[in-house]
Amino acid sequence: MKHETRLTPFMRAVALFIALVVPLGTAPVNLNAAIFTWDATGVAGAGSDGLGTWETTITNTNWYNGAANVSWVDGNDAVFGVGGTAGVVTLATAITTGSITFNTVSSGNYTISPALAQALTINGNAGVGIVANDSATITADVILGGAQSWTTAAGELL
Repeated sequence: MKHETRLTPFMRAVALFIALVVPLGTAPVNLNAAIFTWDATGVAGAGSDGLGTWETTITNTNWYNGAANVSWVDGNDAVFGVGGTAGVVTLATAITTGSITFNTVSSGNYTISPALAQALTINGNAGVGIVANDSATITADVILGGAQSWTTAAGELL
């Protein structure tokens, strides 16, 4: 005897709601995010501090992925500060990052600012949004893409 399951109109409506509406309110979290270190010079190496433009074009290789200089890929984790002189990093396009870490620099502070009205989305990979081991300023609009914590240089959880 064959058993057939039939969905009631109510069950179909609930299934449709779950499939279409629920994903709109949740932020994707990239659990396999790579760590990209800011490299203002764009020259192959372990990263360098300074000013520059943060964008997603393939010709802008201001990021070091541990092996080579690469262009930014949205969803990865950004690290600023390798012990040099900080600078203003201008968002030329809207950027999405899993997390941002501001490490200690020898002088100055990093400022992340938009060229026009570009926003910075922070998804909070692994529940971490911003780690500030040094002072930094973000003047771009910030969109929080998920539940996350922010930690100060003193180890204080915000």
